[in-house]
Amino acid sequence: MLTEYSFHGEDGNAVVGAVINPNDNSGQNFMNNDIIKGNPGLFHYMKNATGGEKFDFKRDGTKPGDANYNNPQYHYRGMSFNGKIASARDIGNYAAGT
Repeated sequence: MLTEYSFHGEDGNAVVGAVINPNDNSGQNFMNNDIIKGNPGLFHYMKNATGGEKFDFKRDGTKPGDANYNNPQYHYRGMSFNGKIASARDIGNYAAGT
């Protein structure tokens, strides 16, 4: 895992029902294409990394009102990232630090 807390919610407990798909490369693609190549800059990134905006990766593919928009199981879905397994929330946090 990317961190020892990759699949733990804000309450510190494991997010039950989060699906880990090692064949999912969406997080790596987001990092490579939107963050590294796109180089959005910290302030632009921060402004657009919440509320379903372009860089809110944990909500990628959803919009307000969708079942997964506020679904912790979706926000903590797992995928391959830099040779490890990371949650969608990890990807967003990692992108913020890039």
